[in-house]
Amino acid sequence: MAIFPGAKYTPRTIANVPGNVYDATKPTHFYAEDLNKTNDEVVAIENTLGVNPQGAYATVRAWLDAIQAALAGGTGFIQGTEVPTGAVDDANVSFGVAHEPKYIVVNGSQYALGEGVYSGYAVGIITLSSAVGVGGFIRSYF
Repeated sequence: MAIFPGAKYTPRTIANVPGNVYDATKPTHFYAEDLNKTNDEVVAIENTLGVNPQGAYATVRAWLDAIQAALAGGTGFIQGTEVPTGAVDDANVSFGVAHEPKYIVVNGSQYALGEGVYSGYAVGIITLSSAVGVGGFIRSYF
């Protein structure tokens, strides 16, 4: 039973019977090199795709189709990012943005509108329920 896509296949190296030397001109003989080359190709494909390349979709094709549909419709994907304007300190909770965020990242945590500290958005202004804090950071993804 195959373990991919949940994990990568690690084949064992097959050896020829002692005294049996690979000869590509003998198509009726099966040599270790034949199987090892196939195993190398399988492993190369898995290394290229990585583990679970289809993500939440049934197949990689379904995932690619979903990406294509979303791009055509302009929904669901991040188009850009910006650093909101405003003082990053222990008091400020409002930041200016040029684009309405799909989500924001504050001090390494991601929030959609209404989640965590991301309490509000009005045209051009992100409002937080608490300050970012001195030395913190905020980034908007639209």
